[in-house]
Amino acid sequence: MNKKDKNLGNFKKGIELSEKIYQEFQKKLKDPKYAEAFKLREEAWSYIFSKKNYDPEKAINLMTRAAELDEEFLPQIQLIKNMIERKAKKGKVNIKKAINEIFLPRIQKLDFYPYVINNKAKNYSIKTNEWNEDVYFIKQVDNAQIHILMGRTKFGNALGVSISKVINTDLVIYLEHDTDVNYLNQTELENVLLKLFDNIKNKLNEWIEKES
Repeated sequence: MNKKDKNLGNFKKGIELSEKIYQEFQKKLKDPKYAEAFKLREEAWSYIFSKKNYDPEKAINLMTRAAELDEEFLPQIQLIKNMIERKAKKGKVNIKKAINEIFLPRIQKLDFYPYVINNKAKNYSIKTNEWNEDVYFIKQVDNAQIHILMGRTKFGNALGVSISKVINTDLVIYLEHDTDVNYLNQTELENVLLKLFDNIKNKLNEWIEKES
């Protein structure tokens, strides 16, 4: 069996499984008690995901009633509590301030400096004094450079980080880091940057020696 046939087979199995789950769900809905519990469950989540009608207390009460009717919904009480806690921890975040105050001075001690990549410039980069969205932190190592690019992710609450080794300006090896880059507020972002720096510091010699 080739890869195309295998993927098609997996797709068909997925469709069959989805249909089976749907049929089982429809069967459950015939039970008035379960149907009422599901209705309460849907209403509970509506108070969590709605910006206009956000009401965590009402959501927990509704989900508790749903769980009393059917234990299947019991774990969702904790899920709602987790989301309420996460929302409460969220706050305004200034990425530029955090990177320039927390990450920049530390990474410079490892001989990384901020550069703006510019194809018209000599050596394709222009040294700068601070981080912005288009800035790389670059360390020169013999015939290679270690590049660190970071910035805002599309949906926020996570730091986008790309680390690579560029050999003779044309061969690029992407390097892995082990830092969790998710955050909810300024303090968590600053902690992410500190952990990321430590991770880079610990792996730097390994990355410098790494070849294609």
